[in-house]
Amino acid sequence: MTGTGNRIREMRKRRGLTLQQVADAIRPEPTTPQTIGRLENGVRMVSIDWLAKIAEVLDCHVADLIDAPEGQDVPLIGAALPDGHVHAGGAAHVEMRPAAHRPVAIRISEGVGAFQPGDIVVGNRLEAPDLGGAVGRDSIVRTRNGETLFGRLALGRREGSHTLIPPQSGAAIRYDLELEWAAAAVTLIRTLS
Repeated sequence: MTGTGNRIREMRKRRGLTLQQVADAIRPEPTTPQTIGRLENGVRMVSIDWLAKIAEVLDCHVADLIDAPEGQDVPLIGAALPDGHVHAGGAAHVEMRPAAHRPVAIRISEGVGAFQPGDIVVGNRLEAPDLGGAVGRDSIVRTRNGETLFGRLALGRREGSHTLIPPQSGAAIRYDLELEWAAAAVTLIRTLS
């Protein structure tokens, strides 16, 4: 990881590409290797648009190019009892970090099942052949044809394929999907109002 807030250089080197090769492959218009270098080094601010263009060239997800924030510890002052009293506990903290090594997240737009509008679901991204860790869990998935979906992941009818059951009852179940990756939900962030 770099101190610049992004991992563009790390991912570029993993792919064995030069600054010139990445710059030439940027779409819709190629750019200069100097621009890519400035984005890597943090000299130039990296926008979501730039991250999306570079992720496409490096064949990775935008989240792979971002250094995850460290998070923070929040004081845990006790446990809530059924009658509403909070029983004071010893000195402790709750780590406010996603429980994911490779986190990706989605925001829920409409309330469905256990999810409410505005909820953020954080998943731990798994690549093939480790997709079994997401089976039986709510997951964010990316299909081989580039579609991103969310639902309960199950094994497919064909070897190596998966089925996705959407959160809304009555919505069409997606059978025999070929997946690039799956991110099993590990954290739900809900703002209380």
